[in-house]
Amino acid sequence: IQYDYACNFACQHCDITGLRAKNEKRFFTIKDVKELSRQADEMGLAHIVITGGEPLLFPDFDEIVKAIDPQKFYITSDTNAWFLDAKKAKHLKSIGLDKIQLSLDSLLASEHDDFRRKKGSHERALKAIDASIEAGLNIILATVVTKQRVRSQEFIDFLEFAKKKKVAVFVTYAKPVGAWEGNYDGLVTKEDMKYM
Repeated sequence: IQYDYACNFACQHCDITGLRAKNEKRFFTIKDVKELSRQADEMGLAHIVITGGEPLLFPDFDEIVKAIDPQKFYITSDTNAWFLDAKKAKHLKSIGLDKIQLSLDSLLASEHDDFRRKKGSHERALKAIDASIEAGLNIILATVVTKQRVRSQEFIDFLEFAKKKKVAVFVTYAKPVGAWEGNYDGLVTKEDMKYM
């Protein structure tokens, strides 16, 4: 559910850049989320991901989770980790969230912070990984892979880091949309995908 586009970051690769303008005629409400949850349950779906923007920025996040209904669904939330500390992780677990999909785009702080255009975001992301694990949340690291990164030592180290933490990795290949519209330099090739 892409409930809202609000975000505290301006990432280099953001694919919703053009969608951030507030459109008063088109928005979700908690009532809409309840109806989507009802329909999804009726169809036999089992997993819902809350995405954005940055979901942990949404003032009604707890209401969104409640409207989806943790008794019926496995619920994941995307996050850039800026607002995810130990207290927040425990709270998210207590309201019925099952998994965090946390964005981490390099083990090198300078590269991650530059990519996310938010100084200090790397440090917060690393702390959020440990906080999520400690709170008993499942976690997956979402990372963007470009042609320049796919065969790098940094990416191999990144995968080894995830393995040591016992967390999965979800790879998003660079795509020429949103903030990267027309940027074809970072696209991986079929050979790169075979290498992956």
